[in-house]
Amino acid sequence: MTVGEVLGFIGINAILIAVLQWLATIWLKSRLEASIRHEYDVALTKLQNEYDRQWSYFAWNNDGVNQLP
Repeated sequence: MTVGEVLGFIGINAILIAVLQWLATIWLKSRLEASIRHEYDVALTKLQNEYDRQWSYFAWNNDGVNQLP
């Protein structure tokens, strides 16, 4: 093997490693974003359910208020 072949081999490996690192970064970023989005969606759903529960309780308890003379 000549020095040129070794340098070419090292260059190709460096490019492949850089591409793999770039792909791994994109994959990890998308997984992290999806995980955070899921956590926020779960929290938002809980808040919406709590709001709906409290609003229906308030509406049910104040149903007769408008019927007073």
